[in-house]
Amino acid sequence: MKISLYVAMSLDGYIAKPNDDLQWLNRFEATDEDYGYAEYYSSIDAIIMGSRSYQIIKHLGEWPYKDKPCYVMSHQLKSLDSPHTHLISGNIAAVIAKLKSANYRKIWLLGGGKLVAAFHQADMIDEYIISIIPVILGNGIPLFPTPLNEKPLKLVEAKSYSTGVVQLQYTKAK
Repeated sequence: MKISLYVAMSLDGYIAKPNDDLQWLNRFEATDEDYGYAEYYSSIDAIIMGSRSYQIIKHLGEWPYKDKPCYVMSHQLKSLDSPHTHLISGNIAAVIAKLKSANYRKIWLLGGGKLVAAFHQADMIDEYIISIIPVILGNGIPLFPTPLNEKPLKLVEAKSYSTGVVQLQYTKAK
């Protein structure tokens, strides 16, 4: 089973503006380019996200992941009301063991920053696909909000798009 981080961040490392504002991404979504999203989405079997990401996505409108099982890690939430969502809690190793028993091949780690940092610290991210958006936000919610363990990575691919977006794909260095 592979855990894959697929995320967009500003040039200065933020995944959202303060108050979870994602509006800065809109002008890059308005193009005819999907930045490999459709191909990536078809390659995953399930999604895991934190409770804050779940709350943000839930309030954006119709649930966009109806066709994939989605696991929401939370210690605060008591229930979920989106299709195909499952509430999970516990340490990262226990969560991964549960997901492995479902025989998923590839799981999208859909943030946020605290969840990404926890999976990184537990050495559970196999692939990092980070789209760098050509914007400096100056403040907001960082991709990696806490100091992390050093982890060497190997560049697999780098793509640039006409919009100025650069997408980097890394795996763990051997």
